[in-house]
Amino acid sequence: MPIKAQAKATCLLPMIGWAAIIVVLMIVSCLPYFLGLVVTLPVLGHTTWHLYRRIVAPPAALADYCLVSPQ
Repeated sequence: MPIKAQAKATCLLPMIGWAAIIVVLMIVSCLPYFLGLVVTLPVLGHTTWHLYRRIVAPPAALADYCLVSPQ
């Protein structure tokens, strides 16, 4: 099974919750003439990347890339 499919299968409820947060933030950031997207898109992109790394890579593999070892 591909890694992304396995992550979706094991963490379905948190992923649905994160998708709901993304939808709400995108709607709210579009209200002020789409100017909120200037802040929202980079923050969501960066946060999503970190959450993806946390789900896909085991903590031992992240130890090589982190300055502080995971607990």
